[in-house]
Amino acid sequence: MMMINKYILAAVMIASAVCCSYVLNFYFKLGYVVSSDPGVWGQLGDYIGGLLNPVFSFMSFVLIIKSLTLQNDANVELRNEIKNTRKTEKLRSFETQLFHMIGSQRSSFESFKVDEIKDGVVVTSCGVEAVIVIEKELERLRSIVSDPPCPHSKPPVEA
Repeated sequence: MMMINKYILAAVMIASAVCCSYVLNFYFKLGYVVSSDPGVWGQLGDYIGGLLNPVFSFMSFVLIIKSLTLQNDANVELRNEIKNTRKTEKLRSFETQLFHMIGSQRSSFESFKVDEIKDGVVVTSCGVEAVIVIEKELERLRSIVSDPPCPHSKPPVEA
């Protein structure tokens, strides 16, 4: 907005300079008086229009270029915003899926049950306790079986 005000101010100053140059040249320097003939006033209008039209055309061209530049910058910012929004949506989608999977795993883990026999009584363990029971049983089985030799294997040959 401030840039447009500068251009308007420049246009007013140029228009004033053209009018002042006309008055200085013809009234003070050449001594002409204000005419009552409409044809002379038409020539004055042609003179002022001939001087100001190219200036205003150039200023219009500059303002159009400025407008296009601002619009292009806004479009670039909009594209960046859209790209960031897409990234954010993908992240939110991933988070939602992740939390649903965690919830599903939690409910599956809580419903996990293992039955074991202790002193002739069946004891049911759930969740974390069931995993601990399985780990203890695996450790017990590993301690019982300490890599027995395979019945089909041949003894190593000494050279």
